[in-house]
Amino acid sequence: MSVHGVLVAHDGHSFGPLRTAERLAGRLGVELTVACAFHYAPAALTARAVPDPGNLRREERAEERLEQARALLAADVDVDVVPLPAVDVAEALRDEAVARDACLVVVGPDLRGAVASRVLQGASCPVVVAPSDALLVPDVPRTFGVAYDGSAPSRLALAAAAQLASLGGGVVRILTVADGLTVSRTIDDLARATAAVPTTAGVEVETRLLRGRPGRELRAACEDLDLLACGSRSRGRLLGAVLGSVSTELVDDPVCPVLVVPARARRRSATPLGLTTATWTRRSP
Repeated sequence: MSVHGVLVAHDGHSFGPLRTAERLAGRLGVELTVACAFHYAPAALTARAVPDPGNLRREERAEERLEQARALLAADVDVDVVPLPAVDVAEALRDEAVARDACLVVVGPDLRGAVASRVLQGASCPVVVAPSDALLVPDVPRTFGVAYDGSAPSRLALAAAAQLASLGGGVVRILTVADGLTVSRTIDDLARATAAVPTTAGVEVETRLLRGRPGRELRAACEDLDLLACGSRSRGRLLGAVLGSVSTELVDDPVCPVLVVPARARRRSATPLGLTTATWTRRSP
């Protein structure tokens, strides 16, 4: 079992997360693990433990979906597949990420249930919420947006976007939303953010000053991005805590992959994304 790879949850219905994970694992040069969770009912509490007869059937269905996923991936992709028995799907995915010390977890939006929001709540490593539709995921990501407000979480998001752009080239587009009272301070923040992006061959830096309601403006900006990185200020429930109250507009039915850096993340240069992995949670002094 390799460590620091990309873990993606595959449900057999939405293929955008699978395509997103394949592209990111290839860009980072790490192994891709495809997990298909299935409901595992505990043994009945009787005089003799009796396994739920549906467990085997559900596991077989998960294995079929994993074979389907393997067939959709490029032949040269380094991939591991794992049927994941789960009483709680989000918890099982978080545990699998820890077991593999994943550098990134990819999930789909919450179209059926609340798996994505619950994975985000307890994440130690960055999480990508990918569009359900694979057609919204580019073959070669080139434009990496950052929702930037000068805070520590947004600076980590900027570092993640810059790292992705440096691996094969691309554009880092720094996005910030200001009202009429904060324009001058926002321009200063953009200048500092631009200076913070390492000078790397093949990487361009753009800045965009947006005006209006943050969630709406950032979501509109996503239509011209291959990926948007943002930070979380969450100390509990994530939704409603990413860049203030705009998270639900970014990760609910996203129009491009949205990479969320959790509040507990720290820089860690030895990892593929340059940030904390799933089992590395020690806070910097």
